[in-house]
Amino acid sequence: PSPTPAPVTPSPTPSCSELCCYPFDTDGNGGWSNSYMLGVCEEKGCHYVMWSNGSPYCSGTNYYHQCMEENCGVPAPTPAPITASPPPSQTPGSCLDVQLQLKTDNWGSETSWQLKEKNGVVLEKNRISYSSNTEYTEHLGCRPIGDNEYERYEFTINDSYGDGICCAYGAGSYKLTANEKILKKGGAFSSSESFKFPVDPKTIPNFKLELRTDFWGYESSWTIKDANGSQLYSGSGYSSSTTYLVDIMLPLDKCYTFTMKDSYGDGIYYGYYKVYWKGDQVMYVPGNFGYESGGTFGNCQNAYMVPIVPGDVALRDPPLGGNGKNKGKGNDNNGKSNKGNNKYGNKFENGK
Repeated sequence: PSPTPAPVTPSPTPSCSELCCYPFDTDGNGGWSNSYMLGVCEEKGCHYVMWSNGSPYCSGTNYYHQCMEENCGVPAPTPAPITASPPPSQTPGSCLDVQLQLKTDNWGSETSWQLKEKNGVVLEKNRISYSSNTEYTEHLGCRPIGDNEYERYEFTINDSYGDGICCAYGAGSYKLTANEKILKKGGAFSSSESFKFPVDPKTIPNFKLELRTDFWGYESSWTIKDANGSQLYSGSGYSSSTTYLVDIMLPLDKCYTFTMKDSYGDGIYYGYYKVYWKGDQVMYVPGNFGYESGGTFGNCQNAYMVPIVPGDVALRDPPLGGNGKNKGKGNDNNGKSNKGNNKYGNKFENGK
């Protein structure tokens, strides 16, 4: 018969101090690494704490590689379970779910935007460089809002070249919505356009001007005056072949005079302007109206339009290539890319 094996005697279980406590690291460079010490402490159930600089050490009163005998064998406290903080509860009407629908023009990389609070803190901004002639939907978050709290947020869209995203170099546009309601839309601006919201319903604009400039936009200007002839608002310095929208809040109980001027004398020969009052179109003047055109609107006893008299000036043809945008391959004398306007009104980049 096979011999009976000797009984197996289990090895004595090492004490916590034998497994967890190591000699004091006098110079800070010897002994066991922080990560090893931490691992041993956790594995053997020894108590450990964190040094103020973030390094682990077995519980003791000296340097973090020391483990004191009296503290060994004390189980590490069970950490409380980490529960992700729930998002702040939003009651209906206390949050604005803001979205931006953006369609870029032929030069999408020029477009950027940001959303900020009235204290100037930027909450969101574009995180990519946009491609040309492409549609994007951006989610700007659900923004808290209180009752009767207006103009807490400001949205700004920018064009680095200064010609907006419509309409000379592509049919770009943008639409800003909150809770699926349109706050602002457009595309025809110069370097930037800003909009504050929510809007106090008492201040919603009741006057609107839509201006489509011709090939000589700098010639166009306009004014709004009250019944006493005092100028209230004006506009000038416009780019060519661009659509502009102007919104103004005016008192309802007064009479106003709107005047559009052209410094050359052929009106907006390849463009037009429209005036709206309380949502109704009250003026529409296209083409050649001479040096000025306009009329009265508002609470007027005898509203009138200025008779249109075409200007007695030489009519001009569109500039050659005036609607083109030339992307040539060229550099200036310093080897750097260049960008500007040529004598025909073309935009160019890296070329002549």
